Amino acid sequence: MPDKPTPDDLKNLRVSVEMVKFELRRLERRLEWLEQVEVSEPSPPIAGPSISPAPAAVVAPPIINPAPAPHDSLAALRKVHGLPLLDDARLRGSAAKKEPTTSGTFEVAIGKTWLNRIGAFILLLGIGFFIKYAFDRGFISPMMRVLIGGATGLLLIAAGEYSLRKGMRQFAGGLLGAGSAILYFSTFSAHAYYHLIDTQAAFALLCVVTAISTIMSVRGNLLGIAILGLIGGIWTPLAVSTGRNEQVALLTYLVILDVGFLICGLIRQWHVLRVLTFLGTIALYVGWYDKFYQPEAMWVTLGYLAGFYLIYLVEGQVAVRRGDAQDISSATLITSLCNAAFFSAVYYIANESLDRWMGLFAVGMGTLQFLIARPLSRLGAGPAVMFESLQIAGASFLALAAPLQFDKHLVVITWGLQSVVTLCFCRGHDRPWLRIKSCGILVAALGHVFLFDFREPGLSEKFLSYGNWYLTRLLAMIVFLGIGSYAGAFALSYRRVLRKLDAFLCAGLISFGSVVMLWNFWFHYERFLASWWWVGLAMFWYLISMRSPRLVAVYLIIASACVSKYFVDDTYWCALAEGSWSRISGIGVNRMFLTGLLMAGVSLLSISSAKSVIGQLAPGSSWHEFLLGDRFPKLFSFLAAFIITWAGSFEVARVFRFEPWRDHFNDPLQAGDVFLTGWWVLNSVALWIGVRSSKHILARYALVLTWWCVVWFTMHDTIHVAMSDAWSVLQGIASNRTFILGLVIIANTFLTYAMRKRAVAVATRAPTSPAAVSALLVAAVSLTVWLPTFEILRVFTFEPARFQFADPRLAMQVFLSVFWALAAIFYLCIGFARMIAVLRYVAIVLFGVTVCKVMLIDMANLEMIYRIVSFIVLGLLLLLASLLYQKLSERILHPAKQRS
Repeated sequence: MPDKPTPDDLKNLRVSVEMVKFELRRLERRLEWLEQVEVSEPSPPIAGPSISPAPAAVVAPPIINPAPAPHDSLAALRKVHGLPLLDDARLRGSAAKKEPTTSGTFEVAIGKTWLNRIGAFILLLGIGFFIKYAFDRGFISPMMRVLIGGATGLLLIAAGEYSLRKGMRQFAGGLLGAGSAILYFSTFSAHAYYHLIDTQAAFALLCVVTAISTIMSVRGNLLGIAILGLIGGIWTPLAVSTGRNEQVALLTYLVILDVGFLICGLIRQWHVLRVLTFLGTIALYVGWYDKFYQPEAMWVTLGYLAGFYLIYLVEGQVAVRRGDAQDISSATLITSLCNAAFFSAVYYIANESLDRWMGLFAVGMGTLQFLIARPLSRLGAGPAVMFESLQIAGASFLALAAPLQFDKHLVVITWGLQSVVTLCFCRGHDRPWLRIKSCGILVAALGHVFLFDFREPGLSEKFLSYGNWYLTRLLAMIVFLGIGSYAGAFALSYRRVLRKLDAFLCAGLISFGSVVMLWNFWFHYERFLASWWWVGLAMFWYLISMRSPRLVAVYLIIASACVSKYFVDDTYWCALAEGSWSRISGIGVNRMFLTGLLMAGVSLLSISSAKSVIGQLAPGSSWHEFLLGDRFPKLFSFLAAFIITWAGSFEVARVFRFEPWRDHFNDPLQAGDVFLTGWWVLNSVALWIGVRSSKHILARYALVLTWWCVVWFTMHDTIHVAMSDAWSVLQGIASNRTFILGLVIIANTFLTYAMRKRAVAVATRAPTSPAAVSALLVAAVSLTVWLPTFEILRVFTFEPARFQFADPRLAMQVFLSVFWALAAIFYLCIGFARMIAVLRYVAIVLFGVTVCKVMLIDMANLEMIYRIVSFIVLGLLLLLASLLYQKLSERILHPAKQRS
């Protein structure tokens, strides 16, 4: 057994402890300094301090020999001495800050490009402000203003040319852009504002500026200057417009402009310039046509249209033969747009005069596409995109030829039959363009319905009618398109192994047919009858999916569309936007409520279908994860419950606004709000009783309903009602409808708390955290305090019993204080008895509120100004201290860093 320590041993121990403390402080300062050193640089090993040996009775601390790696050495030292370990992420972050990064590249890009552009823009603005200032002051005559602007623009262009020769492309681009813009504005001002030059001279000068900008852009490979020149060129006719129809001059100028910029795009392979030139041409041409076109100029207009079409067609072919992938893609896009725009424009302009020749014109357009596409097939795989596009365009034009010769009422039917027949022929070969063309015919047929058939009043006449149901030729025509889409999908997929393209086309055809039919029913029928037709279509696909499980997704999508329509159109839009729900009658037997029940049934029927979809997917796959895995079927059970809540809510709101039964209440709207909250509570209670698993989605929905009822009852049914004086209609002390509803909500909240607490206790991974359970308890307890408080305020404000007191308002304050104090004592006792910390916290808070009320309200006759002043001063000092902490937190956390 060791000897008892002597006083000398204790003295030596104290000395050793002091030495260790000194060494630890020195090491701490050393480590704080090392944290700021670059970790990636090699550093000498940290020599561990050797502690002087203590007397025999004291065990000496171990000698530290850290490893050479700086980071590991610091971690070992801190671990041995019980210090906090270094933050690896912070060390790596500090090292990364000092290592070279790619920020330099970004900085160079800003300095060379964006600063230049911004500087040019600011320079332009500065010149503009100077000119405006000079204008306002009258310092410079109009001629001098124009000359100064022109000279400035020319100087900037000269400086840009000089910079371009020196190799400073970005800087030159800014100077050239600013100079060109100033020349544009100066010329426009000389013509439009000061009338110093006539229209021809202004037009010529603007064309010169455009030519200079274009030449400089090609020479310096500056796309931005080319785009600026294009914008200026498109703007020039607008700037010098005289208000007269100058068709030949305008369209000739536009032809020259297009040729010039398309050549520039070919030289520099600027595919963006090709697209912008096409869009600018379309915009300028449409503007002229809308304002000046006359039928007498049809042949001239058609000639120019053909010229534009040939220009872009030839340019596209040249680009395909000498361009890269991006040039081929943009050229193909423009060629397709040109085909569509040219054919549409010719048809729109000449249809009335040359209607008998439109079919032949479509044949000619289709033949031209095939003739142009034929040489491309010998050029290899490069122009394949253009080749396929021309083939599709040719087939489409040939498909349009026959319908153009028929009466337009038969066009839709002809196209639908032609599409189905073509898709049947597609079963024998794998060429994709024929499939795509067939699907495009259906889209074109729908477009024909919108453009032409809606204008025919005879197609909208009812030839069959029964109640709200009727049938028109237009409705039957659109249904025929939907059925044709379904038939086309059936033709592609029946007894065949589908390729990826065919599967995609089948999905598109089914989607197209479904959307067309859904829209058709919604457009023609009354909203609730349309919803029933939607449900009928969903049931059709449900029956098909029982035979072909692959089509379950179609049913689910249509069912989801039905439910969405009910939410948006049948309830929200009907009630809040149109207000047409006032014409609905019958409590619980009207069209709105019955449609809601029907939608809930559709949602319940979708549960098994959703399980079938999930069963077909491999666990862990992307679609399985996207559909939330096994929770996807449960979403439809939630949707059914939510629809019932939603439908009942609208029914309660409707009854208390329009039904005669509302006259039983002295304030129907306030009673309706209470009954509405009660309906939500009943939904929540029913879900809690019916759902056993706390992890089920309906249990979570019940939890959301519980919280919603608590918040809504507190904020709307009590506070809002009190502030609007609507609570004066309530009668009965602790027996009115608001108080009874509050008791039900409190009971439901306690029930929710008990069930969620049990779930947390028995489950290893509970769906509710302990903090959320505590929040439920706080909500329930708060309601037990707030509901009697609301009732005391109401009784002493409106009930005749208040006159039993000499001063009812003072008595009310006393009752409130006594009740709050008793409630605080009650919950404090429960909290200690059951060891529930939340209840004790609530009790303490309630005690504090009571004390504050007593101090500030019940003792209002005392001189409280000094207390108020002291509170304000204290609050300011606390805020100031908080601010000082915010400012000086780094000095506290890192003193060594601050000293260095």
